[in-house]
Amino acid sequence: MACSYALLNQQDEAFYYLKRSIENGFNDINTIEKDSDLYQLHSHIDWENIIESIKEHNSKTLTEYQLFTKIISLIHLNKSKSIWELCSTHYTDTTDQNNFNKNIESISKLLEKEKIKNTELPKIHPKRSFRYTDKVLNNKISEYDYLIIPNHFRHYVQNLLVKPMGYVIKIQLIEENYQWYLSKITLQNNYFNLLIKLMMN
Repeated sequence: MACSYALLNQQDEAFYYLKRSIENGFNDINTIEKDSDLYQLHSHIDWENIIESIKEHNSKTLTEYQLFTKIISLIHLNKSKSIWELCSTHYTDTTDQNNFNKNIESISKLLEKEKIKNTELPKIHPKRSFRYTDKVLNNKISEYDYLIIPNHFRHYVQNLLVKPMGYVIKIQLIEENYQWYLSKITLQNNYFNLLIKLMMN
């Protein structure tokens, strides 16, 4: 709507709908600044105020990968309370915080035990999916699998087995209203699961 009114040179209406879009979570400053439909608004006194408000908002908002790396850093420090504050509302509403804290503590102790430092965080390409309602995009979802192979078995795992056994930290992020949140974090033990399979064979 903002673009349509801007093209019609109806600047008051264009700014009204632009502000409404920003209030509803649209804060992609690159798109807003480069959209040729909005060029006529650039000389208006309100334009700089809008751009500054978006920059201020974005400075407090984490990108997907920034959120992921921050979560990993906080796990290493065993800061479950700080991680809890990064969770989506749905996750906190459906998750027991005490169990969440214990889960983070378990992951933190595992990283310490296996002597994995935060600087050793690998380059991970997440699996992405999307949720739609009536053909309208509701959420973007990214899932990260962070594999941890036990130190004492690492050489053999890497050289003898096609499918490495170890632990997997599964981290799921979700984008809601143009902001990223933690929507699930679990620790999966592939080490013992695979050992059982090998023993059964």
